[in-house]
Amino acid sequence: QAQSKLKSVDKLAKELTALKNERPDVRVKVLNFSLPEPERSDKTVAAAADLAYAYPGREPIWPPLTFQLFRGQKVALVGHNGAGKTTLLKLIVGANKPTDGRIVLGTGVKIGYFSQHQTEILNTEAMVMAEMRRMAGPKATHLECCSTLGLFLLGEDYWERRVSELSGGEKSRLVLAGLFSARANFLILDEPTNHLDLESREALVRALAEFTGTILMVAHDRYLLREAAAEVWSVGADGITVYDEGYAAYEAAQMAEASAV
Repeated sequence: QAQSKLKSVDKLAKELTALKNERPDVRVKVLNFSLPEPERSDKTVAAAADLAYAYPGREPIWPPLTFQLFRGQKVALVGHNGAGKTTLLKLIVGANKPTDGRIVLGTGVKIGYFSQHQTEILNTEAMVMAEMRRMAGPKATHLECCSTLGLFLLGEDYWERRVSELSGGEKSRLVLAGLFSARANFLILDEPTNHLDLESREALVRALAEFTGTILMVAHDRYLLREAAAEVWSVGADGITVYDEGYAAYEAAQMAEASAV
């Protein structure tokens, strides 16, 4: 009986080994991309003069702002909630109109906008492939749309799904696929890492750090701010304060201010 049991154990061990050897090598796909080389724009990408904005019946959010953003700059807007960071982005993209002053874009500037509210960019009733074609523009071929969706982990199984059926992370990847196809040279990003998983977030941060165009972004993601923003503009009741040594300099200033209180 003992020898019979040993033979059974040996047989079972061989079967398990055979199953293990036959098991396919399953590899999980992760997002990995680089943004296309953008076309060159004017040296001055955006210029604001005495720019002001006030919601109806309220005082202006900040004193009149005058600033210039130059080609290749990577700037993070920071400030407390309600400081008007997203409002400033919307003024630049033209979604809001200034109550005073003006903002002008340079010649050859092509904006790519990522809103933290995905419904401001995506038509949620459209199918994924149709929405990809809309964002990519009339010059994009079907093959290019397919390839771009695949690059952003939205393979064939997604193409005939309604956008509203996608998860938050899938919608974010679809918006990023649209930015990729648009080949913009001025990226305006509002919380771009929201809804992304860790691997997708790291891929986006790498792509933005390597991007040779201009970036103006709002984010609470400290990793993104440290890695992809060369300078920080703090926006508030006093206007804009520039920290041209990046997020570390901004954090040091915040700590010094807190310790002085």
